[in-house]
Amino acid sequence: MHKPGSVRARLILFFAFIAFFTSCDFKKRTVETENVKGKKIATIYDRAIYASEITSASRKDSALIANNYLEDLATKEALFLKAQESGLVDEEIIEMQTERFRKSLVSAHFESEYVKQKLDTNIKEEELKQYFHENGSKMILHSTIFKGYYIVLPANSNKVSRLKELLLSEKPTDVRELKNYCVRYANAYSIESQNWTEMPVQIGRLYAFNHEEVLRSIKYKQLLSFEKDDNLYLIRLFDFKFANQPSPYLYIKDEVGQLLLNERKAKILAELKSQLLSEAKATKKIEIY
Repeated sequence: MHKPGSVRARLILFFAFIAFFTSCDFKKRTVETENVKGKKIATIYDRAIYASEITSASRKDSALIANNYLEDLATKEALFLKAQESGLVDEEIIEMQTERFRKSLVSAHFESEYVKQKLDTNIKEEELKQYFHENGSKMILHSTIFKGYYIVLPANSNKVSRLKELLLSEKPTDVRELKNYCVRYANAYSIESQNWTEMPVQIGRLYAFNHEEVLRSIKYKQLLSFEKDDNLYLIRLFDFKFANQPSPYLYIKDEVGQLLLNERKAKILAELKSQLLSEAKATKKIEIY
């Protein structure tokens, strides 16, 4: 038979053993938490705040950023608790608005995923051209675009006469020489005779293009040139479209494709909503009196 003192000693030893391992486990979990979330830096209304919640721009600014973040968080939490205690807030309205937002968010996510599954993203060239043929007159340019060359270089540059010859030539060897010249000496340039390019805003502000001059330049292969602020501007035009004109097909081909995809998305969602509404009425889940 055990003596009372012996039993009491064993119980004390047992609880001390439990306390020791509980303490060790708590310390272990604390260390693991700090490894994941960083060091605990504050407690705001029973909520532990860890360093990982704050992203600092630099070590120099980190203390200020952390302090501002914690004060903002504390202010918001204090305001929220005060609002709950005040009796001035209708919780039912808040719940209704929250539920409405939740439904809207869930529906939006569902629509997005549903469209991803159903949408055919393959668009044939004929479809693009057909859409452009039917809607192109409404696709207006917001800026001036052109096919051609423009070069900006110091006004006192060497070999300008040779450069002008290269600009008017269409020989592959001359085009290569022109590109090499631009890389070495030009402040800015674009050499694109096949694709539409937006005219730089700076050039548009410095030079007043007019319709007759543009047509003459293209037809007779004439260079447009002017000097401004110690820079020489040389322009060779192959084609040209002013802002507010209908956009050429190749310039907005990608945009046309996106418009077609948007129409397909809208059609998929319209069919889905119509189907769901019909099913709900057929099963008497919706009855409008």
